[in-house]
Amino acid sequence: MNHFLAVALGGAFGSVARYWLSTSLNKQALASQWHWLPLGTLSVNVIGSFLIGAAWAYMQLRNQNELFRLLVMVGLLGGFTTFSTFSLETLQLLNAGEWARAGLNVLLSVFTCLAAAAMGMALGRFIL
Repeated sequence: MNHFLAVALGGAFGSVARYWLSTSLNKQALASQWHWLPLGTLSVNVIGSFLIGAAWAYMQLRNQNELFRLLVMVGLLGGFTTFSTFSLETLQLLNAGEWARAGLNVLLSVFTCLAAAAMGMALGRFIL
């Protein structure tokens, strides 16, 4: 049960951090030349990807316990952005020399998620 608690606790903080940062940056972007770009979401994804890479490297070098890894990487950064996990897994495939699988992961993730979001929007509009 400790594992679930670690993920839940980290996820709560990560989600709140994502909401705060994303809304703050989106408000600033609206008043700037970047109003056309979802700057908050982009920033959260870039920051989360950087942080999960740094956390992974740190934990590999320090041999951190599983509970701490779950708290930080799955909970906190997973709550902050799942794009960070996608980035890490793609880099791990590339580092393992799995270029085709990494490319397929990128293509499938981007295009199927966009298609799924479009289908969800269409279904939502149909139902409402």
